[in-house]
Amino acid sequence: MFGTTLAIALGGIVASRRLHADLLHSVLRSPMSFFEATPSGNLLNRFSKEVDAIDCMIPDGLKMILSYVFKLLEVCIILLLATPLTGLVLLPLTCVYIFIQSFYVASSCQLRRLEAVSRSPIYSHFSETVQGAAVIRAFGEQRRFVLQADRRIDRNQEAYFPRFVATRFRRGANAASRCRRVSSWLAVNLEFLGNLLVLAAAVLAVRGREELSAGVVGLAVTHSLQETQPVPKAMLTPEVQPAGGDWPALTSVIPVVLRPGGTVTVLLCLQVTGILSWIVRSWTDVENNIVSVERVKEYEDTEKEVSCSWRAEGGL
Repeated sequence: MFGTTLAIALGGIVASRRLHADLLHSVLRSPMSFFEATPSGNLLNRFSKEVDAIDCMIPDGLKMILSYVFKLLEVCIILLLATPLTGLVLLPLTCVYIFIQSFYVASSCQLRRLEAVSRSPIYSHFSETVQGAAVIRAFGEQRRFVLQADRRIDRNQEAYFPRFVATRFRRGANAASRCRRVSSWLAVNLEFLGNLLVLAAAVLAVRGREELSAGVVGLAVTHSLQETQPVPKAMLTPEVQPAGGDWPALTSVIPVVLRPGGTVTVLLCLQVTGILSWIVRSWTDVENNIVSVERVKEYEDTEKEVSCSWRAEGGL
């Protein structure tokens, strides 16, 4: 775990520096015709937003995926020890998670490209407006330039907003609001699959409650108490059921005896579904940000100036 995280961190630094150096070298070696045909906003976008995604977003996403994968393996091992038959449901649902992720990424990456392309005209317009501010004021054209900026921003939001509402998970200040999700396509599908897993685990746990050993149940209870999501009302004994409002966090009911067998299995399945959802979201974010690498490397294929040493080498 430590070695892989260290490799991702160091590899991200080396890759980011090399990509930035290649981009800078390509731009500086480009002829004047390149700068005449390329808006300044495209260059600003590459050197700011795209490089920032390579520096921060991609390494952070890979580290999140790594931590969630190890956490998923840990929870799955304990879950299979507590209820072995859950594996019959866990494996197919994992495949469905992967299918949903691959199905969504196909459109999400295209929206990411459209959003990146539509961001460059905003930078170009802002740069040109700042440079010609005196002339704009002299002719009284402030309102026209403001409207042009608004139209460019609206066009950028047309590509950004669908991708945002399709993946974004909302997190709040308390435990109850952290569990709520933005009503989006990806979140709805992942939550639906998670509910299927919890239902299957509860049914299998009830059917095999006689075979569960006290040691395995104790291990599962100890591990499930790490869960910070609110506890569903049906899992609690009558002494701790709330009279109204939000459900208490699981850590607040540690002294209370939960229903054995089925409860610990369902609690572990809640962790599995949450981890799988975050793995899908993290992997989707990484694939979306890979678009920044593609856009940075686009300038490597542009025409370059002749090398300064061509006379000494005797070539044309």
